[in-house]
Amino acid sequence: MSRIFSLLLLLTPLFAEEFVLRNDQVLFNYGVTKITETIGELKAKTGASLYISAVGEIDENVTIAEYSQKLLDDRKITSSYVLLTISASDRRLYMIVSPDLEDKIDKEKTLCETSDCPIAPFFTKTRADQSEKLLINVGVFNGVAYIIDAIAQGYGVTLKSSQGSVSKDYASFFQKSDDSLLNAKGVEKMTEMIGELKAKTGVGVYLGVVKKLRKNQTITDYAKELADNLSAPFIALALSSGDAQIQMIVSPDLADKIDKEDVLCISPGCPIIPLIAEHRKDVGIETQINAGLFNGVAYITDAIAKEYGVTLESSVGSQSKNFTTVLTTIVKIMVVATIIGLVVAYRRGKKEGQ
Repeated sequence: MSRIFSLLLLLTPLFAEEFVLRNDQVLFNYGVTKITETIGELKAKTGASLYISAVGEIDENVTIAEYSQKLLDDRKITSSYVLLTISASDRRLYMIVSPDLEDKIDKEKTLCETSDCPIAPFFTKTRADQSEKLLINVGVFNGVAYIIDAIAQGYGVTLKSSQGSVSKDYASFFQKSDDSLLNAKGVEKMTEMIGELKAKTGVGVYLGVVKKLRKNQTITDYAKELADNLSAPFIALALSSGDAQIQMIVSPDLADKIDKEDVLCISPGCPIIPLIAEHRKDVGIETQINAGLFNGVAYITDAIAKEYGVTLESSVGSQSKNFTTVLTTIVKIMVVATIIGLVVAYRRGKKEGQ
């Protein structure tokens, strides 16, 4: 029961956060926590604040500019602020900067759309192996980091909590993969865990999943292809479902932090292979692959986080190593997310009908 409650908390927006004025299940909670920490330090050192409104959908009769201004008026926010509004349904952005901060942050550079801009390259692109929610979160996180660092620099202060702008690689933890094998909800949750690990430790976990290896290609060859373009520290996990093969490459600087044999072991209780190898007539191989990857990612991210002495808010734990329990965990995540979505939709409809 405690696991279910933890998952419910993970998927529920943090309405109490001072700087996130609204979050319609758009932003991941660990991101909200990190954003709030950094903005809090910025405000303490400079008096300037960044406010964020992440809206699922804005009423069609209201422009995003009108919505943003009304939000400021209702909250009586009048000076030393930046407001960033995100409309998730149509991927629109809007930003208002108070006059006293206009010399410290360039709105045009923040909202520009070229490849070197902080938000748009993540926010507006589409990848078959990445969920829309994930891409929005990466873009917003990077945009917030850019805004906060720019304001801090304008005031001549250094923020201990600053993470800097994230790499373009941040949204690409699934490399060279066949997306038909991947469950979108599973990918979203796995990437949330991997993303938080990357943000807190600098360690990237990358996965490649294919139905069949190329002719004369070994699973080690495929794993090396994944690893060749990665920057240390990293873990590359490669899997071929049709060939029933899996391989893992760990960058040398992580060799003392995770044991490859513990991840790829085959005995009951091991995190990946027993789940994929177990023959289940009631589910397909794709489901087993997603269950194995899910549990493997949970195991790897928790192990690395422990070695670095950090806690992952997105962690679901990896104590349960049998197929049924892991698959049930995935289903519970999906069910809880659906229930919350229905409640939000019902409340919104009820409010609009008043």
